[in-house]
Amino acid sequence: MLGDWKSTELDNQYQPNFPLLVAFLSGGLAVLGPAPRFFLTILIVLTALKNHRLTLGILVGLIAVLPGVLMDVFSSGIEGEEVVGVVVNAGRNHVILGDVRILSKNQWRSFPRKVKILGENTSHPGDVVHAIVKEWRSENSYPKTTIMAERIGSAYLPRGFYPLIKRKSYELRSWISRLLDGYLGRVSYISKGLLLGEKSEESEIFRSAGISHFFAVSGFHVYILAGLLVLPLRLFMIPRNWRLFLPVVVLWLYLWCVDFPASAARAVGMITLYSLFKCIDYSVQPLNILGAIGLVNLAIEPEQAFSASFVLSYFATFGILTIGINVYSRMKASRLKFLAEGFAFTFGAQIMVLPVSTFFFNKLYPYAFLATLGLVWILPFIMLGTIFLLVFHVLGVEWLAKIIANGTSLIGTAVHKTAGFLAELPLGTVQIESRMAVYLLLIISVSALIFFWQEGHRP
Repeated sequence: MLGDWKSTELDNQYQPNFPLLVAFLSGGLAVLGPAPRFFLTILIVLTALKNHRLTLGILVGLIAVLPGVLMDVFSSGIEGEEVVGVVVNAGRNHVILGDVRILSKNQWRSFPRKVKILGENTSHPGDVVHAIVKEWRSENSYPKTTIMAERIGSAYLPRGFYPLIKRKSYELRSWISRLLDGYLGRVSYISKGLLLGEKSEESEIFRSAGISHFFAVSGFHVYILAGLLVLPLRLFMIPRNWRLFLPVVVLWLYLWCVDFPASAARAVGMITLYSLFKCIDYSVQPLNILGAIGLVNLAIEPEQAFSASFVLSYFATFGILTIGINVYSRMKASRLKFLAEGFAFTFGAQIMVLPVSTFFFNKLYPYAFLATLGLVWILPFIMLGTIFLLVFHVLGVEWLAKIIANGTSLIGTAVHKTAGFLAELPLGTVQIESRMAVYLLLIISVSALIFFWQEGHRP
């Protein structure tokens, strides 16, 4: 996909040609607190006369997140006795609400941010939740505002657009989940994790092996689906602009189905922008597309800068677009292009997320890279099998759906046993207690980035 861009020379080798990426990074830093904002202000002053693109990028990032920062400052003191909102995400012991209203001093007020409520509940996406507040907290995680609840009640009230779309996507996921359980049995959790991003008790062995990222819908999953959509359009020689437009529509529907996770939203957003610019034959920087999508995400919801999945997704993509592309260009393996590309991109993503994942989870998985490198070729067959299974079931060709299900179950069983074997290996998980170890991993990642930078920032 990246190869379709026309190569253009940098008009000035001393001016960074990716101001939108700089804007995204500065916006992310600005959300983190007063100290980063002060540092960025000093950087603007120092670069104002000599590096206008860097200065402009920083300013754009600061301006984009300014409404969110002001909202955070002015709403930080709001507390109340009761909370009402629409369920965005729910688990057994927590629920995240959007469209929040707080009862404070006998008056209901709108709250402009998402809220996490801790407590046992039976809520589902799209439900309206009412909670009695026990304690308010502000944490450096997503969402920042957390509530300990004395009591949580929920009900589905089919009123308003926001609860409706949340509920319908949840019902569609539930229908697909039940269908896969019927066809695939005990290994259906792998198909549900790959296609829908669902996690279950069975998927804990993937977490223990350090490969649970396959169960978070991301660019890996989106690009498999995009390739599946583009292939028949090319075979039937559909005009180019339609080949670019139709998959984007389906990908946005898929994004709605899986409830807009940050990593998938990033991937679909990048494909959408790429398709738009390709339609008008405009050459763009891959890093600028990454920065533009990230900046839009931060402008809409600045608190995502504290989300592990959000940060890991963008770091992984940054590694692919810099380290991964450069490593691939050096390999020169024309006969084994497919394998070389997979290795290079996996290496680029893993080397960049290593310090970030260690920082968030305080764990290091020594076998994760090799496991990822192997599974990245196998899991797409399970995902494709799952998609074709669903398609043929909907078309009423159940005998063919059962044949595909048998093959998918066979591969799924092999993957399940492999993950179990990796989880039981000695030193499969190393607990990281010292921040010095995180800094050392960060130095390794930055060193690799500097060494492999040359190719990655070209159009």
